[in-house]
Amino acid sequence: MAEETPGMHPPIVIDAGSRSKKAIKRLKKGKGKLLREVHEEVASVHEVLGDEIEGAEIIPVVVIYRRKVKRPKFPPIQLPTFFRPFCL
Repeated sequence: MAEETPGMHPPIVIDAGSRSKKAIKRLKKGKGKLLREVHEEVASVHEVLGDEIEGAEIIPVVVIYRRKVKRPKFPPIQLPTFFRPFCL
C-alpha cells in the first residue's frame, strides 16, 4: 500500500448511482445535472478541508460503471404443456 505523505489526503469517493447514457454523454460534453453534482461535491470537499488544502487544486475523477448481468450459459429447456402434468 502507498504511504500517505503529510500533504496528501486519502481519495474521496462519491457513488453517483445508476445513470442513463444521455446523462453520461452530457457529462462528457461538460453539461448537465451530473456535472453540477460533481462541482457541488468538489465545493463541499473544499469546505470540509478548509485551510488544509489552501492553494491546492482538487481534480475530480469520475468513474461510471455498470454491472454486467450474468446470463446462464444454457437456456432453460421449455417442455411442451402436455409434458407438464401440473400445468392445465
